[in-house]
Amino acid sequence: MKLYGSKSGRHALQETASSAVATIEKPAPKAAREQKDPGPCRAPKKRMRFLTGYLIYLVLFLLLIAAGLNLLWVRMDAYERSRPYRAMDALMDVTGAEGWRAKLSDLGVEDGFIDTLPLQEANYVKRLGEYSDEKPVYNIRFGKKTMLIAALKEGSPLRFGLNEWELDTLTPVDSGLTVFAPVDAVITVRGERIGSECLVQHDAQSVTLGPLEATRNDIPGLSKYVLNQCFTVDNVTVTSADGSVLTLAHKNGNAYYYPPLTSGYVIHAPSLVTVTVNGIELTEDNAEISRHPLEDFAGLEESVPVLPEDLIYVIDGLVARPVIKAFFSDGKELAAQEETENSWTFQLVTDEEFAASQKEYILEVFDAYIAFLGNRGGDLDQNYRRYLSYLVPGSEPADRAQQSLISLYWIKGRDKALDGVNIREVLRYSDDCFTAWLDFTRRIDEDTEDNSSSLFIFVRYNAQWRVIRILNKTSFIRHI
Repeated sequence: MKLYGSKSGRHALQETASSAVATIEKPAPKAAREQKDPGPCRAPKKRMRFLTGYLIYLVLFLLLIAAGLNLLWVRMDAYERSRPYRAMDALMDVTGAEGWRAKLSDLGVEDGFIDTLPLQEANYVKRLGEYSDEKPVYNIRFGKKTMLIAALKEGSPLRFGLNEWELDTLTPVDSGLTVFAPVDAVITVRGERIGSECLVQHDAQSVTLGPLEATRNDIPGLSKYVLNQCFTVDNVTVTSADGSVLTLAHKNGNAYYYPPLTSGYVIHAPSLVTVTVNGIELTEDNAEISRHPLEDFAGLEESVPVLPEDLIYVIDGLVARPVIKAFFSDGKELAAQEETENSWTFQLVTDEEFAASQKEYILEVFDAYIAFLGNRGGDLDQNYRRYLSYLVPGSEPADRAQQSLISLYWIKGRDKALDGVNIREVLRYSDDCFTAWLDFTRRIDEDTEDNSSSLFIFVRYNAQWRVIRILNKTSFIRHI
């Protein structure tokens, strides 16, 4: 399609196009532009408004973030302050070694035991089985030794419905200290007598008995007491029923043993009887024995097969009062003549059956003795031979009889009648020895009498009882 126009029009169009090209290719000066656009500058204003808005938005955003962070921080701080361990940390921070010493002492823990604890190594752990978020409970330890139980309670309120925790109670743990003591013992802690609430079991531990009490099954064992508030026995006192303080015998871990007091006893008995303690015969192996020869038998060691003695037995280490008995060789029991709290005395008494069987023979011997001394009937030789037949050859009475022959010969006929003869006692020391004590009164004249007592010691000689010694125990003249 061809456009048609006048020449001038085409020329004008060309100039306009040329001007436009020139304008594009060569920018007009600033002053010329300003003169050409004298109206307001809209583009910079829009830019400023955008920047201002952006900055406001940015500040608000930052403020919002700061507020959120602050809120988060406050909540985290409140949460941290509401944790139970914060209260425990505070307790640990303000309580040093001396502080723990004072607290333990105030709670009744013995000072001697506190000295053994590493107080500078205080730490805490949750108490298993009791700890909960609602009721926090901790064990306070020194080193590895748990000593205290700390229970917390809610304290000052915090934001967001939370609360701080603070110490509620601080109590010592149960020590589990066990005391074994006699059933009748009295136990005191710091001077206060403990009650039955600490008694766990009667006869909980058997008492160690010596050989002389091995047959006893009636001795009660030790009672068991648990003193949970004691960590040592420094302040524990155990006394027996009579007020005697019992001594700690030994310990096993946390258990302390206080056996009953033992007693000693003394027994006096003839050597020719068997003495038993709780059915056990006393010998050199289980008793201290001292021997005391009888004065009446002094010097007869070679003549008497088994010389009678008085024995003193000393026994010790017995928990209960023993059962003491003495027996003759034939099994017959000998009663104690004297008995006190800690001693027994056994003495031989007349064996009535044996005395009765020997009474006639004893009086026969005594009659021969009196007949010889008084030269009865003036027949000295016959009286001598008769008297000698009852004596042990070579014995003291036999020697004295021989020495008295001459003097008795010249005083013949002085034999006086006896007013009475009484066998006071017959003591049987063994199957080969016994003694007879005789009291008699001999009239000297109408106004005078002789009251005498003599002891005859008999031993078995050639299967016959013969006199080995005669002792004049008493003799006095009484005027009628």
